Amino acid sequence: MTSSDFRRKLSYIGHSELAILSPFAPSSVDRFVAALRLPEGGRALDVGCGKGEWLIRIAQRYAVTGLGVDRAAPFIEAARTRARDCLGERAAACEFRCEASSDQLFEDAAYDLAFCIGATSALGGFDAALAALARAAKPDGLVAIGEGFWERPPAAELHEALGEAADGMYDYAGVIAAAASHGLVPQYAITSSQGEWDEYEWSYRSAIERYAREVSDPDAPALLEASRADLDRYLRLFRGTVGFGVFLFRRPAQ
Repeated sequence: MTSSDFRRKLSYIGHSELAILSPFAPSSVDRFVAALRLPEGGRALDVGCGKGEWLIRIAQRYAVTGLGVDRAAPFIEAARTRARDCLGERAAACEFRCEASSDQLFEDAAYDLAFCIGATSALGGFDAALAALARAAKPDGLVAIGEGFWERPPAAELHEALGEAADGMYDYAGVIAAAASHGLVPQYAITSSQGEWDEYEWSYRSAIERYAREVSDPDAPALLEASRADLDRYLRLFRGTVGFGVFLFRRPAQ
């Protein structure tokens, strides 16, 4: 098993009991969705959609159609099941595809909302993701991006652990300024509370701990070791230093 395959397996197990694959409570997601005010018949694109919870909640509130793409087959299957359960006869309003994002998704300015939450690395990083999503949004359409940001300057150990990713991170104001450099106008934002982030981390770790106890898997010791090391880094280095927000922007008509 390659290192990337191992990390994907860790992610699948850790997220197995989570519908929202980012550190937000359902009420926070609903608050953000309510701020979108999408037009009837609109279209939404979710890149790195995970289990599709954001897109499904959008389709529950608005008469829109949506496309979600993700490279993780288990997440896409979960998204399709969740759409059937939540949307019933309207489940077809949300299409979920197991595929990597491609330039074709972004070139035709076809969407009233183009968004990516916690998956900007798949698009080449935060700034590249902003540019791609801005291309996908219609003039006067919306762009939403979920990303970590510095709450305070990081310790040297954290900066080293993140490597090049640390160099591409902004503080909260820097996120807004970066979007402005792409011609996007800020509209709204939510940020994870410390309680939401802790709940996400502990739910993720608990799922891996249970898996290791209950499933006969030769990878279990390595999965436990990796998860516990990640938790240690979160508690010592990330907690209180890295925030997470979902930021909403409008692409001007002109």
